[in-house]
Amino acid sequence: MTEKVAKDLALAELHKYASGVVGNPFGTRFYADGMGLHLQLVVERIDDDVDDLDLWTLFTEMKWMGWRFVILRCPPGTAEDICRDLSKRKAGDDDH
Repeated sequence: MTEKVAKDLALAELHKYASGVVGNPFGTRFYADGMGLHLQLVVERIDDDVDDLDLWTLFTEMKWMGWRFVILRCPPGTAEDICRDLSKRKAGDDDH
């Protein structure tokens, strides 16, 4: 089992790696669900990608630097908004 590295390091390294291999706009973030905190790569679908970019071939396992890892596909133009730090949102930002 791989030891978890610091969150900031895992996020920065995933972003750096994805910048070199993912052609579509994307973002990275930590997110919590019923199974706990995990790292997400949020990738925009462009023109209804037929091959879905085959993203899992770019990664060897479902963990990144010890963290549970999820790839989330989203509509064009939404990755940046999805990955915004919730603490920086202003009241009413989610009303659209």
